[in-house]
Amino acid sequence: MRIIGAGMAGLLAGNMLRRYQPNILEANRELPDNHGALLRFRSNVVAEAVGQQFREVSVMKAIRHSTGMLSSGPPDLSQVNRYSIKVTGRAMPRSIMNLDTVQRWIAPDDFLEVLAQGVGGQIFLDSYVNMDGIRGMVEQGLPIISTIPMGSLMSMMPGWDDREPIFPRTPIWSLRARIMGLPEVDVHQTIYYPGREPFYRASITGNLLTVEYLQEPAAVGQTEGLRLILQNDFGIEVKPESITFKAIYFQPLGKILPIDEEMRREFILEMTDRYKIYSLGRFATWRQILLDDVVNDIRMIDKWITGRDSYRRRIES
Repeated sequence: MRIIGAGMAGLLAGNMLRRYQPNILEANRELPDNHGALLRFRSNVVAEAVGQQFREVSVMKAIRHSTGMLSSGPPDLSQVNRYSIKVTGRAMPRSIMNLDTVQRWIAPDDFLEVLAQGVGGQIFLDSYVNMDGIRGMVEQGLPIISTIPMGSLMSMMPGWDDREPIFPRTPIWSLRARIMGLPEVDVHQTIYYPGREPFYRASITGNLLTVEYLQEPAAVGQTEGLRLILQNDFGIEVKPESITFKAIYFQPLGKILPIDEEMRREFILEMTDRYKIYSLGRFATWRQILLDDVVNDIRMIDKWITGRDSYRRRIES
């Protein structure tokens, strides 16, 4: 088996499908730890799939109004629509619609490294896969799991490379910082910003602050802005030296928007049936899913591969 992409979806597949002895091919020279978003899971299914221990927590949510007031009550229609238009350019359902306190499972900080260790030494970095590479894998008859964004894979495949569909998306940046010192912070909270702020969401996971932007934030001079967010919005007063800046993560595909559903399904089906290329993950299938859903998709792929192998053995016997 070949798995294209060593992001979360690819590494998760590598761990769950170890019996196929997969080789994972990654175009970057290091593991693409550009996720930047919060690894909050809606169930414990990912932890169970890879044999890890996640922390179950209660997550509280709120909205920062343009008046400066904070509200955790049901949002009105204008807030929902303003937030959606801010992050996608369209008025459509978004996560801000539900501000109820919810149960979530939190992955450890080193989850990416743990997944990488789970597949042993079968990760090959700096291994860009082009059309010739995919053709070679297909000719070998090996099952291929692709986490390549659908538009990129489509441009490589005969009969699809001239369609040039539009894959709408909004790039996002995530700034992360650790809150140290006093007061000790260990909460799980999210605030949505439907107003004119350059960021659209801020979250605390334990003592890790994540602020998500629609434009690239400056890498310097962030401490005071983060301190004000903590003080004015979360009610946590800390000294500037208590905030340790970690990194800024860039996600070029960020928020993806729907494409023609019939074409999307047709492409995935043809890749599966004709080439044994199994599309996996949000960008490869171009749909809004969580890693919880990816676990179920991997199990389905496993069944398809097993079923094909059993059918081939019956035909050859």
